[in-house]
Amino acid sequence: MLDGLGLAETTPGPLILATGFVGFLAGFRHGGEPKLAFGLLGAAVTLWATFAPCFLWIFTGAPYVERLSSNPRLAGALAGVTAAVVGEPLVCAARPVRHGERDAAWAAPTLDTRSREP
Repeated sequence: MLDGLGLAETTPGPLILATGFVGFLAGFRHGGEPKLAFGLLGAAVTLWATFAPCFLWIFTGAPYVERLSSNPRLAGALAGVTAAVVGEPLVCAARPVRHGERDAAWAAPTLDTRSREP
């Protein structure tokens, strides 16, 4: 499991990779013989269970989104949702930068080795 966590932390798409890896390990360890076939089957079932509901919601709701966008009030709500979807990754990317700058600004005077005249 620690291998899966390390893999999830070092590559894009950590949830999908970690769940596929855990599914493979579960099938490999507890499936029977041949171990590789059961491992691949476990990974396939895990990925299916991860992706299928998302696609089901998308394909089911997509025809209604066009109809909703013609209603002015609902079009405003959809625009707000779109802004939130775009803004959330930007906030997540900016937060470490902000904290890093604050930490660097706090540490800078302590690292200043130049002599100061009174």
